Amino acid sequence: MDKKYTIFLIVISSFLYAFPFIEPLYLWFLIFLFPIPLIVISETLEKKPFFYLFLWCFISGLIEVAGINTGLANLTKGHLWIRIIIPTLLVTFQAAMCGIIFFLSTQLIKSRMRNQIKQALYGLTLFIFFCYIEYGALWFTGTIEGYSLGNPILPLMHIPFFRMLVMHLDPTIVLALIIGLGTTIGISLSYAMTKKVYYSNFFLITLIIIIVGTASMMIPPRNNPPPLWINQIVALPYFFYVPYNMTFLMTTVREELRKIIYKYPQVSLIVMPESSLYCSFLHMPELTNLLSEKNISKAINLVAGSFSFNNNQYHNTLYWIKNGVLQLCYYKRHTMFLTERIPFWLHKTYIEEIFFSQSPTIAQSTNKKQLLAFNDEIKLVPYICSELFFNHYPDDDLQEYPILAIANDRHFLPYTGDIMVRYAQKIAITWKRAIVYVSFLKHCYIDTYGEIFPLLT
Repeated sequence: MDKKYTIFLIVISSFLYAFPFIEPLYLWFLIFLFPIPLIVISETLEKKPFFYLFLWCFISGLIEVAGINTGLANLTKGHLWIRIIIPTLLVTFQAAMCGIIFFLSTQLIKSRMRNQIKQALYGLTLFIFFCYIEYGALWFTGTIEGYSLGNPILPLMHIPFFRMLVMHLDPTIVLALIIGLGTTIGISLSYAMTKKVYYSNFFLITLIIIIVGTASMMIPPRNNPPPLWINQIVALPYFFYVPYNMTFLMTTVREELRKIIYKYPQVSLIVMPESSLYCSFLHMPELTNLLSEKNISKAINLVAGSFSFNNNQYHNTLYWIKNGVLQLCYYKRHTMFLTERIPFWLHKTYIEEIFFSQSPTIAQSTNKKQLLAFNDEIKLVPYICSELFFNHYPDDDLQEYPILAIANDRHFLPYTGDIMVRYAQKIAITWKRAIVYVSFLKHCYIDTYGEIFPLLT
């Protein structure tokens, strides 16, 4: 097959994978199609598996994680090329891993096998690669964890049929079904092109598409109403930052709380996103007292994402303030590579300087999660951003209670905030726990069926 034609199909496959993440409501069906070009040109891929699959993953990665890479660029200092090159290097590294996985696969697959069997094994290799991304892609950062927002399941989470599959099957099996469907169509097309039996294979492919399309639309959304207590919760998705004048900062927050109480007299809990209140002195009563009943006209609970120093360590912190009195400081138990921590092999390097020149690294806490009992109806378990996205199993022993998840998507492109919510839907279904989710871009209640209900703002 002509090299230009091969590269063209690789680019098409990259687009078919990445675009559903950017516009899932209208392009979700493309996620089933991205394996097809790779299977059709599998014989050509055998000749240079590392190069071709490196190219596929590099293009796909640049598009799919552009929203996150924009955030990384915004968090660094220096010239534009420096801010761009680091996220690009991360994508390049994972593209190289993709190339290595497929290179090893071609070495293991016997050349004398029937072409259809080899193509099926290449589909299996694609599945293995996505499992690697989900569970181990960030191994080089000093801990075995993956990138959770690249799973092909996520663009489908707004469709009840696929949420039902995630509910009744392991998400890994659903991933296998998605890749298996595209692989099956690719094998059929390849066979048709080789044997020139177009009509029968066209019928088979059309039948598969009709069955999947019809099934995805057959199951209507569930009509279960959300609990009444979510009407007592208001999200405050603002960023408050007034350097060197904490009193004025808290006065600004106080004025916003007054507006909320006036607009929603029934409010009992106000939730702010992760890292939204840039103040590490919320343990001081003279500051928190500004949020008491006598200053805002009602005794309410405030949850705010901020920072704090404890035992000479800097923590990403969730503060719970009730009627102007600090009730709890919860320190984040998971830290993010580059944005919160630096692996040991990058200590005292230029990379550390451009990410942490203006603030220290975040310490990973070992504090136990506690139940936040705001009143008799609202009892939630705190999760701070990556604690939700990098745990495949619950990180607490209070699993009969819903989760309060605060996240920071302020620096990301909007579609990344949407994909984060879709991952939270997947978590709510697989963990069988409702989630109150509050970030700068999204604020909603997600029930155990993955249904989304907006919070008051």
